[in-house]
Amino acid sequence: MLEAGTHRKVNANTLFHASPISKMVSAIGVLRLVQEGVLGLDQDRVFSPGPSPFFI
Repeated sequence: MLEAGTHRKVNANTLFHASPISKMVSAIGVLRLVQEGVLGLDQDRVFSPGPSPFFI
């Protein structure tokens, strides 16, 4: 396998950008919070009423 746009082979020291992966992980996390009712995407206020589950 070659690095995109080069003739160098990928090896154990090849660096990959994590930003596309971190965006996907963040989106999955937000959607799980929406499923659990912690976040609401259809409201002016994002967090559910009541105390924040993130701070004790």
